[in-house]
Amino acid sequence: MSSNYYYLVASLPKIAFDLEQKDLDILALKEEVKENTPSSDYAYVDMLFTPYDISNLLNKILERKLPFSDKGRFTEEQLEIAIERPNRLPAFMGDFVKVYKGKVEPEDEEEQAKHEYILSEPEIYLYTQFYNEATSSRNKFIRDWFTIDRDIRNILAAVAARRLGIDRENVLIG
Repeated sequence: MSSNYYYLVASLPKIAFDLEQKDLDILALKEEVKENTPSSDYAYVDMLFTPYDISNLLNKILERKLPFSDKGRFTEEQLEIAIERPNRLPAFMGDFVKVYKGKVEPEDEEEQAKHEYILSEPEIYLYTQFYNEATSSRNKFIRDWFTIDRDIRNILAAVAARRLGIDRENVLIG
């Protein structure tokens, strides 16, 4: 982010970790931040909510029939349109949709192997691509946040895989 947003941080609701916080409205908070930051900086905030978009995309594409999360950057209608026009999605999500919908043909064996991987492990593919993008961000906070987020999630996934007797390689991201 190009500015220090002390006023924005000062306006955030107080959160006490030892109390149940039921009145924190993430959507209202996102809207307030959006109204008070330039779009170039808000793009970084938006990135924090991309995992919701990935989950929603997988839900739609794989027809999981799970409730749609309104915490992502796309509304349900926008996502449905973007699935039909994948160039409206972030590049890694658009590439996934094109492969999944059969809109691109592999040109060689390496690309064929990539397509097979995308089709067999869509969740791992999307989250790996997202974390690779986020941990390569020019913004230090985003890089650090998603590095630690990915690492914690991988540790938890590895522990769960070990407990269930599943190969860790099939659950780790990034």
